[in-house]
Amino acid sequence: MKHICILLLCLCAMSVQAQRLRVGEHRSGMRLNHDFKGESLSEALVWIDNAQSEYKLNFIFDELEDFTVTTQLKNVSVRDAVRQVCGFYPMHLTFDRQDIYIECMQKSETKLSGRIVDEAGQPIAYANVALLSPSDSTFINGGVSNEAGDFVIPYRLDRVLARITCIGYKTIYRLCDQPEVGTIRLLPDTYTLKGVLVKGHTPILRREAGSIIFDTRNIAGAINATDLLRYSPGVMLTDDNITLFGTNGIIFCIDGKEQHMGQKEMLQMLKSYPASDVEKIEIIQAPGAKHSAEGNAGIINLILKKKGNDYVGGSFGYAHTQYEEHGDEVNASIIYNRGKVSTTLNVAGTWDNTRYRETNEIAFDNHTRSNIDNGHIGKDNYSARWQIDYGASDRLSLGAYAMISDGDRQLYIDGEYLIGIEDAYGSNIITTETRRHEGTRNYAANVNASQKLNDHGAKIDYNLDYYHMTMSDDRTSETLRTLTGNLPVDFNYQNEIGQTVTNYSAKVDASIGNFKLGSQYAYTRSQRELSYSWVPDDQSWSDFAYDEQVLAAYAEYRGRLGDRVTFDIGGRYEHTWTKGCQHTNIFNYSHCTQYGRLFPSLNIAYQPSQNHSFNWSLSTRITRPNVINVNPDTLSSDAYHRTTGNPFLKPTYLYKAMMGYTYKGVLSFDLYYTYEPERMTLVPYTTDQLTFSTWDNSVNGQDFGINAFYYFDRLRWMTAILMQGIGYSKTTSSSPWTLSRIENINYVGVLQASFFFDRDRKWIANLNFTYNSREKDVTKSLNARYMMDVGLQHRFWKDRLTLGLTCRNLLASRIKGKEYQSLTTMDFDNKFNYRQLRLTLTYNWGASLRQNHRQYKSDELQERVVNDF
Repeated sequence: MKHICILLLCLCAMSVQAQRLRVGEHRSGMRLNHDFKGESLSEALVWIDNAQSEYKLNFIFDELEDFTVTTQLKNVSVRDAVRQVCGFYPMHLTFDRQDIYIECMQKSETKLSGRIVDEAGQPIAYANVALLSPSDSTFINGGVSNEAGDFVIPYRLDRVLARITCIGYKTIYRLCDQPEVGTIRLLPDTYTLKGVLVKGHTPILRREAGSIIFDTRNIAGAINATDLLRYSPGVMLTDDNITLFGTNGIIFCIDGKEQHMGQKEMLQMLKSYPASDVEKIEIIQAPGAKHSAEGNAGIINLILKKKGNDYVGGSFGYAHTQYEEHGDEVNASIIYNRGKVSTTLNVAGTWDNTRYRETNEIAFDNHTRSNIDNGHIGKDNYSARWQIDYGASDRLSLGAYAMISDGDRQLYIDGEYLIGIEDAYGSNIITTETRRHEGTRNYAANVNASQKLNDHGAKIDYNLDYYHMTMSDDRTSETLRTLTGNLPVDFNYQNEIGQTVTNYSAKVDASIGNFKLGSQYAYTRSQRELSYSWVPDDQSWSDFAYDEQVLAAYAEYRGRLGDRVTFDIGGRYEHTWTKGCQHTNIFNYSHCTQYGRLFPSLNIAYQPSQNHSFNWSLSTRITRPNVINVNPDTLSSDAYHRTTGNPFLKPTYLYKAMMGYTYKGVLSFDLYYTYEPERMTLVPYTTDQLTFSTWDNSVNGQDFGINAFYYFDRLRWMTAILMQGIGYSKTTSSSPWTLSRIENINYVGVLQASFFFDRDRKWIANLNFTYNSREKDVTKSLNARYMMDVGLQHRFWKDRLTLGLTCRNLLASRIKGKEYQSLTTMDFDNKFNYRQLRLTLTYNWGASLRQNHRQYKSDELQERVVNDF
């Protein structure tokens, strides 16, 4: 009987142990995957708490809010996930069967926080920070930086001496009397190993399927986001224009949200974003099925650094440009994060005055006509952008942004025409005076929501967009002909143009596993009112309205073949309806069209090793006519130049293939080929001395190019970026008013170099040189041109204040070339790039908000956590 009882007790114990093992197997079977980027430790623990049901995480929210987490969970257990996010922070962890308790062991109202980076601006992980007493150097407290280079160490003294050490870097000391010490830069402690110099290297480029990720933290010579674009691979930037290699346009995005503004307004607005606030730039040269198929546009997506919770900061910048006349720029931004709400306000303004000189000469059959225009352009622009995001819950986030820009442009031109022989009126000297006033106002608004469906990445995104543009253009042109016998004859032209464009768009995107599905509806209403008068001839008016509706649906799949190949394949169908109606004082006219098409896309990325990566892309695009292209009204700039639209203009389809290669994250090549049949082109033709221009589909274009990007940082005192592009284009035309065939090879080279005069890189000299070889097609040719800027900047006051002086267009060429008009040729010689001195002042600031102690858990739970410890 005794043996039977012992046997039963053993069986019960084995059963209980097996049950415990099964529970343990269940617990160890829960695996977590997530990427934390700058979130607070409390937010990271909340995510882990919600992502699983095995354990209940208990902690006091406020104690952990100042500690940041940047790490990636890859198939780890719940316990290992908690250990990983807590890292080397002073945390005490207690694991129970169903509960995990986290408590900060070093509690203090004052915490020293900062960021440790290397000489290239890259974060240094696991650097040791020791806080010492300034009086006797006794040890007070210590900590280690996380993967983002951030550290948070509690202390109780008024000031401490921080000692920062890391293997491979020189030890530095810093006396700290403020809770935030900002960025601490460590210099490499190079050493020789068997005659070989050892030094770290950080790549700045990486490729994904369909995009290039550019790490902007390496760029030391940039002040704002606009400056960073000058260093981005494949990007060409001037004052008011930006181009991307292999594309004909740019779509700007901020944190993945498309910004419905023009290039000039966006470049101005981006100056209010400090370069230190930009984490990286995503460049998409061949957008996939998720994006609209409109135009051969590339996408530039600025990904901003996430600020911690309870943070307020911002920047202020001022620039003054001096040459024959002067210009001024002001921009400012402010960021405020509190609890679940994050909001940002950016404002910018420009007041600019410019002079230019333009010379044209047209060769007719029996005589020539030359003219000299001396002009003045005055520009005033204002813009503002406000964004707010609200985390309604762990699964639902809401957001909105609004933008407004108001621009005013005034143009004054005094011209003189010289005609080689006397015409029917006997005139040989003609003087013109043109006055033009343009006003443009843009509004854009977006409301968005993102709803997570589960913890495996499934979600739905909603976007509602509104855009409205109002433009007014008043032009007055007076022409005075001096006849034989000095008898003057006046020819006056006056017009007023009022144009509005209103766009509404609704978009829904769903992500389920590797699939993306979505649909979009866009409606655009364009209206253009024109009234003009000819003296001594006639007076007329016209009202033209153009409606465009686009309904789209897409499907996209992202997959993986092995560990080295990823791909995106998708298709997008878009159907378009258009209607144009014209009302004049003489007749009425209307024209309707509709068409639909499927636009497939494919992106493949292949990475055989850490040093090599490849990318291939195939896509089809469409360029639709707009209100200016199809408007049949006749517009005149003066007595000799008129432009009309073509209501029967067809859309242009483009077929595009690209291939890219990156070596060690610093050397990149991109090849592209595009074929564009029946391209929309403005074709000029001349009769006697009157030049007409109209739009048609008579030109076929083929383009092939290769672009190279190289980032050089092998010297401590210099970094440089070299971009080169070689393009071959072939254009053919069926129009009798242009050349029938032209082949052209074009070269573009850009050198961006920064020179450092001290180890902390507080004194920086910048050099920017751009060269474009000769370009030509069936309508014009443009001579080679070049431009060079040099500048000096200094950072001081704890790196918050930057002062810069730049000489722009120190070397600059004139704009020369030929324009082919019917059987005539016009030679032009223009001076637009004047030498300028530009003074800039930028101030950046930021701080954590002090707040009353508040708890996000119940009082009972708080008491339990405290008592358990």
